Amino acid sequence: KQNKDLPQTIGLSLTSWTLADESHPTLFCTVETAKKWKETKWRKSTNDGLFSVFGSLVSKTFLATNLVGRVERKSISIPQYERYYRDGAAVSCKYGDGLVKKFRENDGFYEVSLVKWKLANGSCTDAYLQGDDLRYRIATGCHEGYPVLTRLGLTGILASVEPTSGVHIVTMVSAGMVCYLQPDQIVRPIKAAVGEDVLTAYGEGKVELYRESSDSYVVHLDGWGAKLYAKAETFDRVGDGIHDTDGAFGMKWLLSLFSFTPDSSGTRSRSNSIARSQSGRSVA
Repeated sequence: KQNKDLPQTIGLSLTSWTLADESHPTLFCTVETAKKWKETKWRKSTNDGLFSVFGSLVSKTFLATNLVGRVERKSISIPQYERYYRDGAAVSCKYGDGLVKKFRENDGFYEVSLVKWKLANGSCTDAYLQGDDLRYRIATGCHEGYPVLTRLGLTGILASVEPTSGVHIVTMVSAGMVCYLQPDQIVRPIKAAVGEDVLTAYGEGKVELYRESSDSYVVHLDGWGAKLYAKAETFDRVGDGIHDTDGAFGMKWLLSLFSFTPDSSGTRSRSNSIARSQSGRSVA
């Protein structure tokens, strides 16, 4: 169905021009434009050009006025950019730490709230950055696969960081929990988490308690029936903390909650972080 709002066009046969196949080219224009050409008196010119052709065209060779119809306006295709970081994702950039507020698909820019840049009214400054200018944020000093202290007062292993959201997945074997935390909810890295096996000068033992106030550990010594109060530099972790897989709340049970195994290589993200698929299950 033709749109009545679109202008009509006509085709004018340029008989003064002859193509190689002996045919004449056709010029398409609107009816209003053709009328203006016809009503305008062109001055004679010795220069051969398109305007002189139009003059003779309208006065002598206005032969074919074939109604072409209405010109359909073509919609301009706007490229759509692929989104990587989710809304609320914890990210870092050259201006500091921030949170993703939204993503513009038409130009690929993220609106990021810079959490450490405060205005006079107490609000945070917004920056507009492309994906290549951002990286997911990880808690200061922490690394995947190593123990951390959380603001819940519990210790655990930082199993992975979800790169598109910055969520830290912390497994707490001693409590039988898996926590999904923002980077700000991680206090700092520690030497060993509660429930991990350690090697001391008196033999092997298991961490029973971590005291944040004194940064010390209470270790139950195997075979001694005694407790050792130690600093981090006086013992070492045994293995990587995931060797106990067969207990009621062992690492195998915990990892099965988000569908990957201890020896799974996972999928590397753009930031070289292991991103693993997760099921919708969680532990309260």
